[in-house]
Parts: sequence; C-alpha cells; structure tokens
Amino acid sequence: KKIRQSQQTYEVEFENGDYEIIWISELTIGEATAYDPGENRYIKETPIDDFRYTIADEQVTIDEYLGSAKEVIIPAVIEGYPVTIIGRSAFFDKNSLINVVIPEGIISIGENAFFSCESLTRVEIPDSVESIGGTTFSYAASLTGFTISENNAYYSCVDGVLFNKDKTKLICCPAGKGGE
Repeated sequence: KKIRQSQQTYEVEFENGDYEIIWISELTIGEATAYDPGENRYIKETPIDDFRYTIADEQVTIDEYLGSAKEVIIPAVIEGYPVTIIGRSAFFDKNSLINVVIPEGIISIGENAFFSCESLTRVEIPDSVESIGGTTFSYAASLTGFTISENNAYYSCVDGVLFNKDKTKLICCPAGKGGE
C-alpha cells in the first residue's frame, strides 16, 4: 500500500508488511492495489466514478462501466459496502478493455457482463464467484483463457477453458484460444 521511490526503483510495502523492490518501468504510478504478473507491474484501482452502481441490502452491484480504460480493477468496496455482483451487461461492448481484475468478494457475474469486449484477453475469476451468467463472455474475440484457483467451489479451468467444478459442463471456451 505504500510506495517509496529511490532513483530507478520503487520499494512497495504491502498490508502484511512484506516489501518488494521493482523497477520504474514495471510500475504504473499511483496507489499500488493490484499486481499484474503477466505484465510484471502494478496497476491502480479504477475510480468509482467510472462505474454506475446500486446499493441494496448492504451490497453493491456494478450496473455499468462508464470508462474507456484498457485496464480495469473493479473495486472490492464502494461507499463502505462490499461489491458482490457484476450486473447484466455491465461491460457490454467495451472494446478498449484488455484486462480486468475481478476482486475477491464478487459472488455473481451477470449474463452478458463482458459481451462483445473484443479486446479482452484474459480473465481471472476469484474463489468467491458462485455464478456466471450465460453468454457472459460471448463475442470476446481476443479472449485466450481464464485463470481460476483450485479453491473455487463452483468453477474450474483446464488449459484456459472454463468448466463447472466437476468438469462435466463447459462454461466457456475462449474465442481467441487456438487449437481444436
């Protein structure tokens, strides 16, 4: 959560007290809230003003992403309430979106949530996700794979392809994935 600059490196202090030294080229300036291992850099949380959302039963639903950033970190908390749902069509047709970080605590990803996000390449699904709506990732032509922890009780992943936990039902084969 703290960043200290020293010439060409930054020392990043995490909430658990650990430190890591990174080169300037690996850091997007701002509050370090998420590490993107694919790009070997830190990216900052997307401002809440970039979202239209509703609060009900002390939980937040992301109704729509209003921005145009290439990378989005969905906040885990808005106005003191946990974000638990990415609503139906929330990121519909956001063609500039390449990378999205879905925080732990999201339990539902609505139908068509990332429909027609043509530039989206990879999605990491946290352990907390219990449901993913139909056609959520349809027409995401650049999507090459999913990453999911073995600890998720509802979903699993084999070679970037998303299945139910028992691997008896195909949820999504990424459109940008090569092979047969």
